[in-house]
Amino acid sequence: MIPEGGSASISCRSVGAPVPSITWQFNNQTTGFQQTDTETPLEAELTFGGFEVTSGSIESFLHIGNASYPDHDGVYTCIGTNSGDLTIASSSEFITLQIKLTVSQTFGHLLVNNRNTVVPMVEITATNTLVSLGDNVIITCSVLRGNPSNYNYTITNINTGSTTTGPILTLTDIEMTDIGTYRCDVTNLAGTGSANVTIELGGENINLFIVPLVTLLHPDPPVLTTIQPDPVILSSTVDLVCVVTGDTPLAIVWEKFSADGSSGVVFTGNDTTGGNFTVTATMNNYGMYRCNAMSRFGMDSSSIDLVQAG
Repeated sequence: MIPEGGSASISCRSVGAPVPSITWQFNNQTTGFQQTDTETPLEAELTFGGFEVTSGSIESFLHIGNASYPDHDGVYTCIGTNSGDLTIASSSEFITLQIKLTVSQTFGHLLVNNRNTVVPMVEITATNTLVSLGDNVIITCSVLRGNPSNYNYTITNINTGSTTTGPILTLTDIEMTDIGTYRCDVTNLAGTGSANVTIELGGENINLFIVPLVTLLHPDPPVLTTIQPDPVILSSTVDLVCVVTGDTPLAIVWEKFSADGSSGVVFTGNDTTGGNFTVTATMNNYGMYRCNAMSRFGMDSSSIDLVQAG
């Protein structure tokens, strides 16, 4: 095996009487490569049919320089013939070379530029890089040099889950999660080559990138008004009224204060049931009452005095 741009010499040796000549073929065609032959006569002379024939050997070197693929990738055959055009040695056995190799009467397959030893050079294209939501896009990863083993796609450093032996990644019905930079990694035994393409959102969907305008609503805290009742006669009844406005939900609580300043809850209501309740006038029920209204936005209070008539 020799790299592209390298050189190699192939040798072939043939023995016969008369001394053979050697020709070379490349993929069953006569080669135009440089050839150097060296003959070595043997001491013994042989007699065939009354004629004395000089025997000997010949060694031929075929020189290959500046090897390129596929011009020098193929089967090299060494053919030895004598003056009687008798073919005495011919072979084309397949052998993969890793170093300079000499084989008597035969030379095998010369592998030039094993492409798995070249790191892939990658180019990536897309049918459309400015898209709208719902579009379809085909991304193609082309290898300009080197033999690819597999393709892997990632989007903005997140693996898309597409690891295939094919170069095509198809995006259908594009969503926001499909927008980003796609990287194609092509790997073989020599390493990994990469290329990027960015899919952007455009057209009628470009407004999706405008920062939203937010308006905050300021809800109203509760505001209440109590209605001061007229003095009431003992044992009669009176309605204590608490009118509340403000954002709901509301909680309404009435308290009754004692002479020592302590208080206790005498009624609870809400924005549905209201804040009014009825009191029967007794000696214990005369005094100060306070209505409290509360919501998650604030609270308010107002008081009345329930006094005895007479």
